[in-house]
Amino acid sequence: MAKLSVIGQTEKRIQNRDVKNYGITGYDIDNLYPQRVEDSLAASVTGDAASKLFATHLLGRGFAIDELNTLIVNPEGQTLKEVHELLTQDFAKFRGAAIAITYNGLLEVVAIRHQPFSHVRLSIEDDLGNIDHVVVYEDWDNSKYSRVKKERMKHIDLFTTDQDKIAQQISGAGGFDKWNGHILFFSADGRLTYPKAKCDPCFEDVITEAGIKKFYQRMVSTGFMAGAAFVHKGKFENDRAREEFIAGLESYQGADRSHTMMLIEAETDEQIPQIKEFPIINNDNLFSNTEPAVRDRIIRCFQQPLILHAIKTPGSLGESTEWDDAVKNYDGKTEKDRERLAQLYKGIFSKWHEGDINPDNNWQII
Repeated sequence: MAKLSVIGQTEKRIQNRDVKNYGITGYDIDNLYPQRVEDSLAASVTGDAASKLFATHLLGRGFAIDELNTLIVNPEGQTLKEVHELLTQDFAKFRGAAIAITYNGLLEVVAIRHQPFSHVRLSIEDDLGNIDHVVVYEDWDNSKYSRVKKERMKHIDLFTTDQDKIAQQISGAGGFDKWNGHILFFSADGRLTYPKAKCDPCFEDVITEAGIKKFYQRMVSTGFMAGAAFVHKGKFENDRAREEFIAGLESYQGADRSHTMMLIEAETDEQIPQIKEFPIINNDNLFSNTEPAVRDRIIRCFQQPLILHAIKTPGSLGESTEWDDAVKNYDGKTEKDRERLAQLYKGIFSKWHEGDINPDNNWQII
């Protein structure tokens, strides 16, 4: 049977592959999708600003019931609002969030903590297609350790309120003292699936903006000089002489050393070296169109009004009411996501060790 092809079809944005050595389903083909998203957003001015603005509106003014905002939820002294703020930052980047849950011997919840979403990976499905736990590791990209340390990987059961399942989990771990509690894994793309980042549709634009920034930095560091080839007449006596000459050339490069004079000794005209400059491309004209287009696509991807990024739209009068209207507009667009995050706490705190802290069951975020 012929394979269906679609005109203009591209590869899947996330290609999940089982990594049997770690017992996980990889988050993209290299298992580094969230790390790639996080690093790229951090390098993009607009991407970083849009992500933080999204997180700000997810946090809002906190929980409608004020006592929930100041509730201490772990031995480290963090309040529920502080944990929630960390979750909103993850959700703004990845459209996913994870909460680590600790129990006492009575199987009451005694602590919750923000679990960085980029550290969490889903376990490989069993023969029945079930996923029963996650694997948490802080260094999937080997940025912290020189090698993968499997001994630091934690296998943590997925959150459930079913007492029978919890008993099975504890038994499977070898007893309560060896049990790691629960992870509540939330994905906006569906139960126990890896979500696509908020910036995924404009990911190329995020990378492009970061690249443009690096290009400008390179121009400054080289003194806005065009690329050139230094033609040295004759041969160097040895490798050391060549290295010393190259070091001398490099000492005349950079923003604080450009347009200075260097001395080259030549006994004859034939020994005078040549500098062949590469053609200068007017990058200002090129980027004058590229930068705004890239920036606007990133902002549009996050569905944010331009005025919230201090960008005036054509015909705008710049009145304060426009800002207020934009804030209300974006509050409306993010309301569904606030509701999604608020509901995460309902099941967790139904087993809170201090009893019912929210009798009205109102987890609304203002």
